[in-house]
Parts: sequence; structure tokens; C-alpha cells
Amino acid sequence: MKHLITRFLNRFKIKYKFIIVVLPFLLISYFIIGAGAYLWMYCQTKDLITSQAEQNIMEKVSLFDSYMDDLLLSTDKLLYAPTMQRALQIEQAALSQEEYLALKDTMQSEIYDYFTKGDNSLYDVNIRNVYLMNDYHEFIVTDALYSYTLGNVRMLIQEYEPHARRLHGKVYLANEKPNHLYFVRTIYQGDIDHSDDQIGMIILDLNLCFFSEEIIANNVNDNISFALLDNQNQVVSNPSGLSDENCSSLVSNSSQRFDGNTYKGITHESAYSGYKIIGIINESGLYHDFTITFILVMLALVLSIVIIFCAIVFASNTISQQFQQFIKRLNDTDSFGEQALIRANSHDEFRDLTEVYNQMLQRVHTLTYTVYEKELSIKNAEIKAFQAQINPHFLYNTLDCINSLVGMGKTEETQKTVTALGNIMRMTIKGPDMVTIQQDVDFINQYLFIQKMRHQDKILFLVDIPPELYSYRIPKLILQPLVENAVIHGVSDLLGQGMIAIIGREKEDGIRFYIRDNGKGMDQGLADEINCYTAGESPQKLNKKSSIGLLNIQHRLKLLYGAGYGLAIHRLSNGGTEITVNFPKQN
Repeated sequence: MKHLITRFLNRFKIKYKFIIVVLPFLLISYFIIGAGAYLWMYCQTKDLITSQAEQNIMEKVSLFDSYMDDLLLSTDKLLYAPTMQRALQIEQAALSQEEYLALKDTMQSEIYDYFTKGDNSLYDVNIRNVYLMNDYHEFIVTDALYSYTLGNVRMLIQEYEPHARRLHGKVYLANEKPNHLYFVRTIYQGDIDHSDDQIGMIILDLNLCFFSEEIIANNVNDNISFALLDNQNQVVSNPSGLSDENCSSLVSNSSQRFDGNTYKGITHESAYSGYKIIGIINESGLYHDFTITFILVMLALVLSIVIIFCAIVFASNTISQQFQQFIKRLNDTDSFGEQALIRANSHDEFRDLTEVYNQMLQRVHTLTYTVYEKELSIKNAEIKAFQAQINPHFLYNTLDCINSLVGMGKTEETQKTVTALGNIMRMTIKGPDMVTIQQDVDFINQYLFIQKMRHQDKILFLVDIPPELYSYRIPKLILQPLVENAVIHGVSDLLGQGMIAIIGREKEDGIRFYIRDNGKGMDQGLADEINCYTAGESPQKLNKKSSIGLLNIQHRLKLLYGAGYGLAIHRLSNGGTEITVNFPKQN
């Protein structure tokens, strides 16, 4: 894993590498901080607020159930009192008018006194009317401001009696809009032997405004509201400000968005008839201040990330610039002198680096100078050795020529040839290693005179070297051996007339000489080996007598001038050989 990371980082420059290494750890750290802030601060606080809201809803449900419990207990005391039990078992139709009125007054008085005295004094506030029906389907209706007619009461009884009978004395709640909630229960005999005998039914018409104002709408937080729903999730009382449809859709405890705000419903069921109180939390308002605080904290984290990132970029660029300046200084250095040393203006590791570099540069300079002196000595020794190989070879061929002249009895030509040989030997032995082209041309003319004496008209020589090249300097004993090679190995064995041309031309990149002959031509394999020869190889690698002189010249030129100079040999298309010699321009 470490190896893969290293390979990946090695693809980038230092300034990017620094960012790539530091930035992930920075982002991970801030992600952990942000996640911690979200989970520990935001989520826990939301849960706490939601828990408090839920507790408030449960208190509302408890208050609603408590009120219903009180009504249940109150109606028990009323309906199972001896007076009310006797009255409910009397058939009103069998009574006289006076007896009926007396019975009605007694029952109404009992009801009124019971609900308006002591702890039950909320009658005028939350109980609009009380309807009693005996087992003979006869009614007693209390007087109230909005009393129902007898026909309306019968309709209520017919609608709610089946539900109440199934509950066997328990409370059945029914909703009748607008603002009516009916408390319905059946009445049985108080005698334990006849406790299953129904003797009537009671309906309390409750004022929903009381529930809306005193129970549901009495909030401790403006962002939490409540609504009362029946067992079919139909809204009974809704002081929340949302529509009834919206309240019903929140029963599933989901979060929904209405009018630009997000609402969440928390529902708790009452113990009576499956009625529910739903707490409606306006999350947009409830969490508004806290959300703003959390967003500000996140923005501060993001801003700090940006600032730290800018600081990382600035630091990486600063380090990178120091490296770039160091590299530029190295690239601008082309010598080992005092100007090659680097001075650091800082007091950091780059100062130590420059000091180490300067010390290394001085050591390299010392070692290079030592190696250069050693290589120069070896190079000069090799050049002298090659000259020592060339001179005997030339002397042997020249003496052979003089011997031929003496054999032919040509005394005057022999004398001139000996004089020419003496001039050549004097130039070879005593002269400098580098001569002007003019001096070398004179040297070649001395040699050509000797060859003309030997071969007469059998060989035609052509020398075409412009005078403007005469001032340039070249190594001596380079062109003459090539001309000699053309004579011996090129044209000497021809039956017809041989031709040798020595041509010099100035080029942009140096001076070129062309030695051409019309002989039989050099073996192409040998020419290719000499062309591919480099200065690092041994001249004795080719075990061919005819190639040693050319290899010595090629090796000597490579040593003196490098790989870009030397001999290039190729066969001419019409027969013969051309040797190109490439020299640099040296005045």
C-alpha cells in the first residue's frame, strides 16, 4: 500500500504533492468535526425539542382523557343515584300530565343541580345540553340556549344508540359539526341482579370551543399546535391554522411541507373512542434559530477550510518557487567557476542544500579537472602513437617509389624526389600537430610530385581547394594518407588511366574535403565498418591490413573533435570510392 501511494505521489510536482498529502487529512478532520456538530449538537437538540413537544402532546391527551374521566365519573354518580334510577324506569306515557311534569321537573332539577354545583360547575361553559332517553324511548331534554327539537333528538338517538349499546356503558364520542361533540353512553340498572338490563341512554352535547381554547389551543410554544381527530382521522377541532386536509395527512407522523414551511405530526390516541390528538410541529419555525446557528457554524468551518487551503497553497508555492529558483540557477550554470555557486537568501533547509551543492560543485570541479588532465594526457599519447604508425607507413611507400626511379635510371627525378621526401619528413617530424590548409596543400603537392615521378601519366591528379580556405587549421597527416590510400588501393592496378580528385569546400557547420578516385572501389562491408567506428573502440578490431591506416585516421579525428566529425566512405555509382573528411572551422 505504501509503495502504491508513493508511486502515485511521484507523478506530481512538490507543490501539488504537498496539497494532495495535506488536503485529504484536512477535509477528513473537518468532516468529522462537521458530522460531530450535526450528530451531537443539531440532531440531539432536535431530538430534545421533539421529545419536549411529544411530552406536551401526551399532556394534552392526558388532560383530554382526564376530563372525559371526570365526565364519566360524574354521569355515574348522576345516573346511578336512586332518584334517577327510579325516574328512568317509569313509563312516561302511563303518567298523567301532572305526574309527567313533576317527573320532568325532578329529572331536570337533578341534572341541573348536579352539573352546576361544586366541582361540576363548568356546565355553563362546556356542556350545552343533556339528553336522556329511558328504555321506553321517551326523552327528557334540559333547557338550553340552543336546545334541540324533539325530532332532532330522536335522530341523534337513532344514529348513536347502536354504537353506545355495543360499548355496554362505556363512553362513545361522536362529532357533529359545527362545534358539537357528543358524549354518549347507555344506562343500566344499579341493582347487581339486573346490572345487564338497559334502562336508558344519556347524551351530553359538549361545546368544542371549550376543547379548542382550554385544552387543545393552550400552547407553551407558538410553533407547536394541536388538533383533535376522531377514529376515522377526521378533524373534530382544529385551532392549528392548517387546513383539515393537511392535519389529516400528518397523522402518519411524517414531515410535509405546506405554505413554505415544514410540518411534522406526532399523534397520540385517547382512551375514548379511538380519538386522537395530533401535535403539529412547525419545524421551520421551531428549529429556525437553531438551524441558523448550525449553518453559521458550518460556514465558519467552510471558511476555515478555505483559509487553511489557501495557506497550504501559499506554503507549497513558496517551497516550489524556491525549488524552481534553485533548478533555474542550476540550468543557467555552464561552468565550474565562481559564478556557478548558488547563494541562498533564506535560513531554512534550502540554505543547507545550497551549501552542500556548492561543496559538491567544488569537489566535482576538482575531480573533473584531474580527470580532464588525465584524459588529455592519454589523448595526446594516443595521437602521437598514431602519428608514429602513419610516418613509417608513408616512408615505406615513398622509399619504394625512389627505388623504382633509381631502377629506371632517372637521376634528376630521383634527386627531386629525395628533396621532396626531405621536405615531407621535415614537416612531419619537426612541424606542429596543427597546420594551415595551405601548408597541408603544399605537403600534398610534395607527395603528388613523388607519385607523378613514379606513375607518370598513368594517374591524373586534380586539386580543387579554394584559397579562402587556406587560413583554416587542420591536423597534419590526414589528407595525405587518404590520397596515398587512393593511389595504392584505388587506381594503381587499373589498366587504363586513374584519376584522383582532392576537393575542399566550406560549409556552415565546418569544412569538408572529398577524396575521389575511379578505381575498383572499396569493399562496402569494410567501408560500413569504418563509417560506424567510434573513438572508444580499438583500431585493431579489423584484422585487415588495408584498413589500418583509415582506422587510425578515423580514430584520431574522433578523439580530436568528437563523434560529429571524421571520415565517411561510400562507393560511387560509376565505380571508384569517395572519402569525405569533415573538419570543424578553426582559424
